[in-house]
Amino acid sequence: MTPPADSAAARKARASAAPQISPRRPAPAPAPPPHQRVGGGPPAPGRRPPASTMIMAGLATAVALFGMVTVQSLVGQTQIKTTEIQRRVDAKRDALEALEVQVANLASLDRVAARATQLGLVVPPAIVFLPAPGDEDFGAGALPSFDDAISSSGPKTASSAPASRGPARSGAPTAGQASPNTGGR
Repeated sequence: MTPPADSAAARKARASAAPQISPRRPAPAPAPPPHQRVGGGPPAPGRRPPASTMIMAGLATAVALFGMVTVQSLVGQTQIKTTEIQRRVDAKRDALEALEVQVANLASLDRVAARATQLGLVVPPAIVFLPAPGDEDFGAGALPSFDDAISSSGPKTASSAPASRGPARSGAPTAGQASPNTGGR
């Protein structure tokens, strides 16, 4: 069989579908595969990153290293100060304990009694209570004696002691009276 003859319309359709290439210019290069496209994504294996990226990474590493050294230095200084303060606190605590022991020794009853005897103090044979002016209703037998107060049976009370101290002193208002200084309030 012989191929049909090309018609002029078929030749024109084929010519318009094919790209027009200038004889002076070479054919365009095919599109690069996706892994070789410029921008976005990691560089291809074996290819060096751009210089600006390397400079930024080096600068960030230097700043981070400087920051870590600075923080470490501050932590060390703070630790030295803390150790010094703790040493002073321990010294003060030891001094306080020594003073507390000294106070306990000085305040012991045996030491106080011995020092009183050295100074010539003696235990009184009896205690006398002196009434204040205006308290005439308390007699000498109304209050317990020293020996009664320290006896094991407890203090003895006099039967002649009044149940209350009596009326209020002159010049002092009672519960129902108004105070002269406050205007009746």
